[in-house]
Amino acid sequence: MHYSRLCLLSFVVALATQASNKKATADAAPDSNVERPIPAIFMQYAYSENQKLFVSAGDARGRGGSGDDGRGPVSINPSAAPAAPGTVVDDQFLSLDLSVPWTSDTAPWKRLEKRLLPPGMITVGARTNLVVTPDNASVLFLDIAPGRYDIKTDKWSLIKPDSVFSWDGVFTRSATLDTDAGVVYGIGVPILPENVTDITKVPKPTSWYFAELELKTMTFKYKEQEGRPSFDHYVSTVYSSAKKALFMYEWNTPAGETPLLTYDTVKQTWSEVKTTGDVPSNRDSTCLVSAYGGKKLILVGGDATGNSSNTLSVLKDVYMLDTTTLIWKRLPDASRAYAGAVCAVSGDFLIIHGGYNENGSNNEDGPAVFNMVTNYWGSQYTPNTSTEPKDFGSGSDPSGAGHTRQWMNLSGSAILVMIASSLLW
Repeated sequence: MHYSRLCLLSFVVALATQASNKKATADAAPDSNVERPIPAIFMQYAYSENQKLFVSAGDARGRGGSGDDGRGPVSINPSAAPAAPGTVVDDQFLSLDLSVPWTSDTAPWKRLEKRLLPPGMITVGARTNLVVTPDNASVLFLDIAPGRYDIKTDKWSLIKPDSVFSWDGVFTRSATLDTDAGVVYGIGVPILPENVTDITKVPKPTSWYFAELELKTMTFKYKEQEGRPSFDHYVSTVYSSAKKALFMYEWNTPAGETPLLTYDTVKQTWSEVKTTGDVPSNRDSTCLVSAYGGKKLILVGGDATGNSSNTLSVLKDVYMLDTTTLIWKRLPDASRAYAGAVCAVSGDFLIIHGGYNENGSNNEDGPAVFNMVTNYWGSQYTPNTSTEPKDFGSGSDPSGAGHTRQWMNLSGSAILVMIASSLLW
């Protein structure tokens, strides 16, 4: 019997050595052939779980430079030299494959045909105006010079503006897909056309737009509204299938007002959302994403600097909201600060990429990955179709930033050796 166990140990050790050698070869260096987005802030993005994440455009100057970061002039570093030509990445368009496993260093980005733009037009801005259609066949860009990208053929075509839009600007703040009804909801502010002769058609300077685009027929309508959100504030919006509602987080909410609002798509009414628990502080440049069919919402990082401060305050905290109980829960902090970043959820994984950090410079590393089952940050993404949130504990320890469970870091070879050793005893 002892001889048999020794033979088994030898066999397992051989397998472990082979696995270790393969892992060492794979982890020796990042794949130099992997295409990556140019590090940028405020990229437009859209995704479909377990399919693809699309990113477009962005500003490569970082938060500390001068110019327009999508919220108005940047004043954190007033003495910074003007941005060099070409630093606004208006023709960048890539996809990240969410249907296969990957690590942050080898994330399978693919550069796609750049979006069609009229001469001299750029698209940088703090907004989420890309939408993946429900059939995963197209990506729509819904802003000035709207376009359709065919995923299969890798080709863009322009959507004739006057066949969809009466006014430019209706999707300048956000575009969010109602996956149940096939409707895109847009938040925007007026961009006045030139040479307007009919004054009755000029929007009020303090108004904002709430638009609906029915994708099947491309039927478009919008309402001119006043009040919340403030016309000069950007917003982050997501759709919750579980609640049949649109959730909107208003950036830089005035003191005494809740930043979270909701639109009931059945009753077609807006209302403020009163929440409890680990309620996030007010911020701008934050990500808001939906998880598990909208049963949960996740708020990632942001900028608490404010418009009147010259002290940069970029955040790394992350929060999850239960859309039934309306209780916020703080999750482990990210390993670095993120503002103006790209965020996505696919199955049990939260993915963050790009944006700027606490130094005001662009985040240049690969996507950060948070596992919502283990409640820990890491670099490994694995596609899965989980639709139910897991009970992974309190998630309220912010000191867990960037930590991983030690047993999860064990290599396959180490685990095999442990099993074999136990057999010998």
